[in-house]
Amino acid sequence: MRVWSFQPVEIYEQLKSQKILYVDKDKIEMFHFDGKEDLVSKRAYDYMVEKMVEKINYPKPEQAKYPWWAWYKFDGKNKKPDMRKKECHYSEDMVCLELELPDNQVLLSDEELWHCPLNNAPIILDEDDEIWNWMYDWYQSLDVTIKQSKIEKTWEHCFDVSSHLGLGAYLGQWIQATFWELRLEDIKDVRYVKSRS
Repeated sequence: MRVWSFQPVEIYEQLKSQKILYVDKDKIEMFHFDGKEDLVSKRAYDYMVEKMVEKINYPKPEQAKYPWWAWYKFDGKNKKPDMRKKECHYSEDMVCLELELPDNQVLLSDEELWHCPLNNAPIILDEDDEIWNWMYDWYQSLDVTIKQSKIEKTWEHCFDVSSHLGLGAYLGQWIQATFWELRLEDIKDVRYVKSRS
């Protein structure tokens, strides 16, 4: 499976010397907001870890606490990301690593739907605003003892990357890939990406 992962240049330099890297949880930006730990983002990442253990046929290495992220489909295509797109604009110099990974080591998910776990919101697959609002209010009204589990059950939709859901113009167009190990031997190409302030 061909995927593209954007990483800081220092990660690539580290990879060249160490040959294999695992995510440093202290450097996950989403876990920190205004100097405080973001528990909502952390729960979403923990959920992704749980699903990777459940869904992929590759054991989680002991050193791996959280996965690496990459693009599988970028703007609807499984090809090198277009560097002119805003998704490729970063505030620091980066590298775009083109990787070839075994299918059984990767979990694919819909990046648009992934915003719901990141915000601890339910995934509601209805385009009718009135129905959507009613369902959202229903989830919010649930008793606290069952609310979280009911919301998290809807997150399973993230992993339906077949595009047959047919909702919204973006579903199935932006597919992300998560995997445990970043290995030098899996790199097929490297592109340097200058920061854009």
